[in-house]
Amino acid sequence: MNIGVLAPQQTTCAIQSNGTLKNAASTGVCTVWGNDVISPANTTYQVQFKPGNVLTNTVSQQCITGSTYSLNAPKFCPVTNIVPQYNTITTSPITSNIVPATPHVFTLGNAQAPYAAIYVDNIFGAGVGGAPQVTFPTGIPNGVLRQFTVPVANFASSTSLLFLNGTLVPYGSSTYTVTGSTINWLAPTPPQTGDAILYIIWSGSGGGGGGGGSIGDSDVTNQSASQGTTNLVAAVSSTGKYRISYYVAQNALCTTGARSVLLTFYWNDGLSNRIANSITLTLGQSQQLFGSVQGVIPIYASVSSGITYTSTVSGSCVTGGPSSYDAHIAVESIQ
Repeated sequence: MNIGVLAPQQTTCAIQSNGTLKNAASTGVCTVWGNDVISPANTTYQVQFKPGNVLTNTVSQQCITGSTYSLNAPKFCPVTNIVPQYNTITTSPITSNIVPATPHVFTLGNAQAPYAAIYVDNIFGAGVGGAPQVTFPTGIPNGVLRQFTVPVANFASSTSLLFLNGTLVPYGSSTYTVTGSTINWLAPTPPQTGDAILYIIWSGSGGGGGGGGSIGDSDVTNQSASQGTTNLVAAVSSTGKYRISYYVAQNALCTTGARSVLLTFYWNDGLSNRIANSITLTLGQSQQLFGSVQGVIPIYASVSSGITYTSTVSGSCVTGGPSSYDAHIAVESIQ
């Protein structure tokens, strides 16, 4: 847990007869630090009004940001409670961006506790597992045209979906096929003018935004010591986007004391060697609901780059042990 000192912790300003706020000497503007320039950020302010040094009003939970702020139009921060260790957030409606403290580390939900649904306008990412890429083929149906083009090549057509006017059209030799990025309509009557064709490429089918299956993996169990360099992929076959997925769970326990394990991944993106770390798992004295960590790390690797990892075990059991962990890691091509 990090503790920061907010400065200034308190600011006293003068209220002129016309209601204008000035600094205490009435020679300049009343200045406070906006919570977007404080580290740690996202703090709140309590504003007290004391005309003639007599307290008349106190307003809490004000979000003061930017270079100017009007007390005549206060903005209020949501009440947020973060429970340490469990990362449970209880909050009123959030009216600002939610940005993780560290990129490519934190996960929304997990395999044991997934969210039931998510409602958004757009999803962006190096790989969106399980989410379909929706596209409208180019080409105007006219009763004669039998070929339509999709923006990306789909390498596993049989796992994709094509809808014509809201009705699913089965993939096959009697309906349509896909060659590269071209839909070849085979049915006796091709789409007519005014028809709506919607082509959905599922993630994992080889189309843009999906994965192309595992190209490397590693599974270790009851590992109690740090691991040296371990190959996941000896050399990727082409320059492009890849996805590393990892799951690390506690196996053996300490009687007293605790240890921890951290995974570090290595690759080359054609510009330089790169590394990325997993979430650290604490290896404690009992099996817990939160005794595992998991995550997905999107990377860009150059042709012939290897993808490897190491593990670092820190700390020691006071009694019992040694504690240990299981690690299950996979690499997928998502280009």
